[in-house]
Amino acid sequence: MKVINDLGYPDSYILAVQSKLRRPEPEIFRVTEFVGPPMIRHLMLKYWDSLETLASEHQASTIGTAFHKYMEDFKPADWSGETRLQIKTDEGLILSGQPDLWRPGELFDWKTCRVYAFFSSKPEWEAQTNLYAWMIRQIHKVPINKIEIGAIFYDWMPSQKGQNGMPPNRFVRIPIPVWSDEAVRLYLRHQTERHRKVDPCTPEERWARPEHWILYPADKSKSPNGIKFTDEAAACLAQEKMGGKIAHRPTKCVRCNDYCPVRAVCKVRHE
Repeated sequence: MKVINDLGYPDSYILAVQSKLRRPEPEIFRVTEFVGPPMIRHLMLKYWDSLETLASEHQASTIGTAFHKYMEDFKPADWSGETRLQIKTDEGLILSGQPDLWRPGELFDWKTCRVYAFFSSKPEWEAQTNLYAWMIRQIHKVPINKIEIGAIFYDWMPSQKGQNGMPPNRFVRIPIPVWSDEAVRLYLRHQTERHRKVDPCTPEERWARPEHWILYPADKSKSPNGIKFTDEAAACLAQEKMGGKIAHRPTKCVRCNDYCPVRAVCKVRHE
């Protein structure tokens, strides 16, 4: 995969981005790959040598990697972490993962992310941390019955805290439900089947935003950001009462359009 220096970054940044890019291995799944869309991994395996990626698209993840490396120097004495674990599943796959921090009884994982992640569903976070917990239980024979994510928001704004989904603080501890070993085994079986079949991405994996209509009332003080409707007829009825204009927003797959690393070779995106 070739990194395109689209914004004129210094060479040191480009080298940092290149160091994070790793060709997928057919027989070994990193946990973050396993919980992600099978189609993305399949296309990366198939087209790795011809794929290109913009350096600017790795800015947030590079900052996150730097933060993780810095925190490694301050691991408390009674915690383990940043040690790669590897295990073979009953389905014959090799899982490889690197939890941030853990000790008998609990696991903690750092996330540097946008505020949007705070109020949007993040099923891959739950799956990722529960796979880490299961690997620790299987390899080290210790219980893990508490999982937390520490979310640090890099776009948090104090002037908007408590408004429009803005968290009250720039750091939040998020409790994650702990799966039983049986629940993990069922998930492993299901996700392994999806990878072997190369299932297409689900709407959730494509970060699909359904078609909707927004009414901007004539009196903007009533709703300065507009009123969202999932039905055009309902938007028209509201318009008759409130006046104003209606804006149509077609279905949009945010990941496919702006974030997918294989969007240039994905046939589904171009259909």
